Amino acid sequence: MAHLLIILSIGLPILISFFLYFIGKKREYVRDVLGTGVSGLTLIFVIALFPFALEGGHTYKLSDFIGSGITFRVDMVGFILSLITAFVWFLVSLYSVEYISHSHEKNRYWMFFILTLGATLGIFLSGDLLTLFIFFEMMTFTSYVLVIHDETPDALKAGKYYLYMAIGGGLVLLMGVFILFYELGSLDFAVLAAGINSLGNMKYVIAALLITGFGVKAGMVPLHIWLPKAHPVAPSPASALLSGILIKAGAFGVLKTTNQIFGWDSYLGSAVMLIGFMTMSLGAFMALFQDNAKRILAYSSMSQMGYILVGIGAAAYLGSHGGMAFVGTIYHILNHAVFKVTLFLTIGSIYFRTHELSLKRLGGFAKLLPVTTFAFVVAVLGIIGFPGFNGFASKTLLHESILEVYHLSGNNLFLLGEKIFKITGSLTFCYLIRLFVGVFLGKPAPDLEVKNPGSKYHLILGVLYVLSGVVVLVGVLPNFLINNMLIYAVLGSSFYGHEQIVRNASNFAFFDFHNILSSLLTLAIGGIIYIIFRYFNLFDKKLPSWLSIEYLIYNPAGRLLFYMVNSGFSSIDSIIDYFYNLAVKILFYIVSSGFNLIDFIINSRYRGIAKFFITLVKKLHLVDDTIEHSPISSGAKEVFEKTAWEIESPFKNRCERAGKVMSSFLIKHFRRVLNLNVSVFIFAVVVVILMFIFIQYTPRIKFL
Repeated sequence: MAHLLIILSIGLPILISFFLYFIGKKREYVRDVLGTGVSGLTLIFVIALFPFALEGGHTYKLSDFIGSGITFRVDMVGFILSLITAFVWFLVSLYSVEYISHSHEKNRYWMFFILTLGATLGIFLSGDLLTLFIFFEMMTFTSYVLVIHDETPDALKAGKYYLYMAIGGGLVLLMGVFILFYELGSLDFAVLAAGINSLGNMKYVIAALLITGFGVKAGMVPLHIWLPKAHPVAPSPASALLSGILIKAGAFGVLKTTNQIFGWDSYLGSAVMLIGFMTMSLGAFMALFQDNAKRILAYSSMSQMGYILVGIGAAAYLGSHGGMAFVGTIYHILNHAVFKVTLFLTIGSIYFRTHELSLKRLGGFAKLLPVTTFAFVVAVLGIIGFPGFNGFASKTLLHESILEVYHLSGNNLFLLGEKIFKITGSLTFCYLIRLFVGVFLGKPAPDLEVKNPGSKYHLILGVLYVLSGVVVLVGVLPNFLINNMLIYAVLGSSFYGHEQIVRNASNFAFFDFHNILSSLLTLAIGGIIYIIFRYFNLFDKKLPSWLSIEYLIYNPAGRLLFYMVNSGFSSIDSIIDYFYNLAVKILFYIVSSGFNLIDFIINSRYRGIAKFFITLVKKLHLVDDTIEHSPISSGAKEVFEKTAWEIESPFKNRCERAGKVMSSFLIKHFRRVLNLNVSVFIFAVVVVILMFIFIQYTPRIKFL
């Protein structure tokens, strides 16, 4: 039963997606119903996997697929991520019915929208590294079509960035997969975990390749440059999924690498935590200076991925003590999916009415769109970690994990990381205040046109209500998910101590006075930063281009790569020319020597033949003289001469005709013969001369 549910969860969206394209050409209503229906059925199939995940997991392998086969496995971690994926996808499909109805290429959108759902679930339900890689790359190409859906110049340019980075990351990831398979002979996670320590320091090279490949999709520094370009130009439903779900696929790959394949490794955990701190702080800092509402949310997603990476690194660093970090990581993945999708969909509903994203032109929507305003405020309270909303619980666990790493290691760098964690929270509140004021409280541009909603706008409002309710419900009952779901994700892993999990995660007192005070203090600092930026007009400042990652890293790297490739190809071209010329000389020498040898052999043979004919002619002369002076009677001579003539005449005619044919052939093909070999031509001339001599002397033979 479990394997059937796995196949249906992944295969049904992939199969039906192609039918949506053709059905939509005739019946758009049927396409919309079928698209949302498939998302809903997929959600039901995923929910039905819960008992199997709770029992410890279930593995299913398609042995005959692509030779080596692909393996699926449902465990609690995969189930949780699949559940939030299917749940969010179903809500976004309802949102898309009205939003995409006014767009072009609606059939193409629905096809790749549902196809990406199947690919994403394939990632979270993968049972080995090969299956994970296949669906990871499949998701790259299917989601690319969603990014460029509007086909504007900006969308196509962002799509190129997305595709180039994703393909480059995929190739790096594939290199790591190849090395693992070459060294350990398998891509099964259990086999890799058992043998990874036998590789010595090579394992860190492999870890770097895998984390880089997955990190591109996760938007981690410095591989994030596609993210703020792709999110603003994609349709709002696609932007919501890119930020809420698809970048989690990259985080899932990093989680599999550090916590399942490599197990406990403090060096690897420290490296991932460092990258996480850089990602969270840079994303929040860059969001402060953006004017595009969706670009602000894009950098916010990058910052929130930093939180997740810090949790992944802390779990890997703490090892058997990392249960709380592991729970906090999965918890924040769930929470971020909900509140970030809500934020993108609220901004999307405003863009749907105005086709405008600039904060300088938007404003005043708090009165015009009260439901959208309510959903936005709830999502903001969730993402800033306000007590009573979902982000508060997961951020508190992650904060405690950082402190635990510091106390265990005694390294002050982790204490600095804890300060960065808090400052990032303050910056998050700062740029979201600006976003709220600019969109909902400010004055709109005089020429801003607000269109009336469509007939199915109630679907958009319904989706916002549901998402807002989830943010509040999880925030009010933070231990519910931990005790009934997240705790089993950790218990299903052999890397974490059970007692530590129960003590630090399951019974964690979230609404402790210290935790609430720490959260409020962080938000107060964010408010102060907002006032300072507002007073000095710092939000309108544009950062110099030389501070960008593209200017500092990618442009020099691109020029260096071009120089290296150009120099390399020039060197290769020179080497090829040298060896080509050398080969031609050697071949000419061999051919010339060969033909000289053949000429020598043929000339030797022909000299012998010429001597034979000369001797034969001399003997014929001797015979002829003997016959002339013989005492044979004249009558007998006449008889012999007549008989010889009768024999000789046809033979002579045939020889003459043969000589003419040979001469004609040689004349016709003279140039070809000459080009092949001069010696062959000389041989032909000698044969003709000998034949001519033979014919001329033939009449003198009287009695052959």
